[in-house]
Amino acid sequence: MSISSISSDSEHDVPPLQQPNGPVRLVVPTIGCIPVRPFLIILSILGIIGSFWTFFGVMILNETMFSSYLKCVIGLGFHTAVLIGTINYYDDVLYVCQRLTLISMILSVFLMIVLLASNLLIEHIIEIQLLLALALVVTVLEYESIKRLRKYIEARRGTDGNESLA
Repeated sequence: MSISSISSDSEHDVPPLQQPNGPVRLVVPTIGCIPVRPFLIILSILGIIGSFWTFFGVMILNETMFSSYLKCVIGLGFHTAVLIGTINYYDDVLYVCQRLTLISMILSVFLMIVLLASNLLIEHIIEIQLLLALALVVTVLEYESIKRLRKYIEARRGTDGNESLA
């Protein structure tokens, strides 16, 4: 065996799974050039850090409103669930997170409509609208990422979870 016949390319190391229609090659899901799984992991970690940051801010300000604490706990729980579901390929957890993200998108759109309708009542309406628009864009990206990762998980099930094909 010569050195030139040894290939470091992973494509040649593992033979493809043979299906009746030919070999199966799973394509890692991306949004543009961003791989979905690392994007969701980073987004979840940032969400967990943000939830802790908000929680400590609420405690320092001595906020007594229950809703402030509830938002922190819900954000922490959601981002932890997305992180665990993404790392371990838990489709059921990601399904619930995808639905919660959809609800969040709908509520963000309604909130944006309400803010546009009450344009004269709020002093810094443009800043609030820009923040809401940014939050909506991130939420849409998160929803689409979860959707694509769930399709990838479903395709992996068809290959018996053989990650070498991914």
